[in-house]
Amino acid sequence: MNCETTNLSKKQIAGLFRVHANTLDGWIKAGLPHRKEGREYRFDLSDVISWHHQFISASASGDLPSHAEARRRREHYQAELKRLQYETAEGLLLNKERLIQIWLVVIGAMRTRLLSVPSKLTPLLFGCHGKPEIFVCLKKAIDEALNELADERTYFATKGGKLIEKKKND
Repeated sequence: MNCETTNLSKKQIAGLFRVHANTLDGWIKAGLPHRKEGREYRFDLSDVISWHHQFISASASGDLPSHAEARRRREHYQAELKRLQYETAEGLLLNKERLIQIWLVVIGAMRTRLLSVPSKLTPLLFGCHGKPEIFVCLKKAIDEALNELADERTYFATKGGKLIEKKKND
C-alpha cells in the first residue's frame, strides 16, 4: 500500500474527495494549501484535510475558525493520519489489493481442490454397491476436501509472523 501523503497530485486529491478537478481549482482560489512543481499542483494530505474541514465548517457557519482552533484541528487530523499509518504498518488495516490477492489464491486453491474430487472418487465409486456406500464415499471425500480448504496452511506459510503465499511446489 502506498502511504505517501505529502506529494499528492491534483487528480489524487480529487479522487480522494470525490470531486471534479474544477472543484479543486475553486478550492485553490479559496486558499487550499498547495505547492506548484512546474505546471503541476502538489498537496500534503493532512493539510488538505485540515483545510477542507475548516472550509466546510466556515461554509456552514459563515465564519472562519480561529487560528488556535485551526491548529487544533490540523493536529487532530495529523494524529489521525499517523495512527492510520501506524496501523497499516502493523498490519492492523487491510490493504484492498493485498486482500484481493489473498482471496484469489484461496479461491483458486478451492476451485482446484473441488474440481479434483470427481477424478479422485471415480475409482472408489466404481466399486461401491449401493447408495449407502456411495453416500459414505462422497461424504468422506467432501469432508477431506473441506478440512484441507479450512486450513490456512493449505494456501500460506508464515514468515516473520506474516502470511506469505505458498509456492506451487510446496
